[in-house]
Amino acid sequence: MMLGVVLHAANVYGVRGTWEIHDAAGVPAFDLLSDLIRLFRMPSFFIVAGFFASMSLTQRSASQFLAERACRLLPPFVCVFCTLNVLQLWLQDDDSWFILSRNAFVWTRLPELLREGRVIQHLWFLIVLMWYCVATALFAGVLTGKRERHLRQSIPFGLRTLLGCICISEIGASLLVHVWAPLGEYMLGGLIAPSYLLRYLPYFLFGLWLEANRSELDLFSRLSIPRMFSLAALWIGSQLVLPKLPSGWNQGGQLLAGAVCTWLACQVCFSVFRWLSDRPQRWARYLAEASYSVYLFHHILIVILAQNLQLVAISVTAKFVVVVIGAFLGSIAIHEGLIRHNTALLPLLNGRFTQRKKPVKGEFVAHTTSNSK
Repeated sequence: MMLGVVLHAANVYGVRGTWEIHDAAGVPAFDLLSDLIRLFRMPSFFIVAGFFASMSLTQRSASQFLAERACRLLPPFVCVFCTLNVLQLWLQDDDSWFILSRNAFVWTRLPELLREGRVIQHLWFLIVLMWYCVATALFAGVLTGKRERHLRQSIPFGLRTLLGCICISEIGASLLVHVWAPLGEYMLGGLIAPSYLLRYLPYFLFGLWLEANRSELDLFSRLSIPRMFSLAALWIGSQLVLPKLPSGWNQGGQLLAGAVCTWLACQVCFSVFRWLSDRPQRWARYLAEASYSVYLFHHILIVILAQNLQLVAISVTAKFVVVVIGAFLGSIAIHEGLIRHNTALLPLLNGRFTQRKKPVKGEFVAHTTSNSK
């Protein structure tokens, strides 16, 4: 989730100008950086989320699991949605000083932004994950106990076949959104985009399945140098070759190459995640705890920093570096100074009610081994 800082800063300094704020002096390199991060960041997140959802269900009842996930996801969502996100939109509004002076912002501009889905901004994944957790709790009987063992035995194919099927389903979902454009733009109640629910469901389901299959978990999380070179070659080739093809071939090639690159990148990310989990370090543990707070706060900090740097006579690259470092360190400072040791703010802005216990070396391996027996 820390890569959200880099991703959103890159969106500011690209040339597309589709993000919340845009610098007129943007360069295409930052669009490429944004595309590269977007390729794997959220898919990897939902694989990990599904993995730990399945693991959690082996230790808790469905109701306990759902209550724990609701406490983790909903208080931060409500708190940031109603405060930081509204404040950010007010700062971005050209007429906000005039409107707010007449006490009309909340009653005129804000309802429009709610209907457009602008207020939810970077919090969309919390709602998507909450819906996935609700569905997981409803089908918890299939994921635990005797029916879990039956489910494992009834799956007649392995990891590679499953990844191929999911790639096809991902391409189908992308085609559906492409053909039926309103699906990609529609926001239900200004809070949830059905296209997001459809887009990331295969990754969450794959995470659930992966936790229940020890042998396939070992295969998927095995760090492979050839796999990393294949990912780099395929992604670079898609950026250089596909744009030169006719429109139809270009779009089809982008869908296929994007799906394959995403899964290769997810394998690399999950391998690194498991490697770090099996070798816990103090700095990694601290960043893991702070990542939620950083993600919640970095958005408004990037907007504030980028706005103030627009008229500063320095290079775009220098602005990008300043925004990334400033937003990251600012979020870390907020986490350390206001949230981490504050029992009132910790559940509201980090989703936790207590400090995490110190991890034990090899905890990931021991945990997954015991759950796969």
